[in-house]
Amino acid sequence: MTVFYFRKNIECVPNCHENFSAKVKILAPSFENGVNGHITLLHSKPYHRVWVTFYNGGKHENWTETGIEKKKFNKNQKKFKGDLPTKSELENL
Repeated sequence: MTVFYFRKNIECVPNCHENFSAKVKILAPSFENGVNGHITLLHSKPYHRVWVTFYNGGKHENWTETGIEKKKFNKNQKKFKGDLPTKSELENL
């Protein structure tokens, strides 16, 4: 399981989550949001809080206030098998 967390200065526009997700897809082409990973973006100014999760451990992992929660995949989820980007690469999107 790999969860990257960072704060990023993102212009908060109606599609900021979709715009960031599209950039992650370019960086990691095998990433399918909601299938083999997911992105959580909490909106705030000037910095958004960002979690990019790759299901490379074979389970659905999610950040919570108490730590990382792991669950079995649902019928649509699968293991991430692509090359993982680095935290620095994600922060620079």
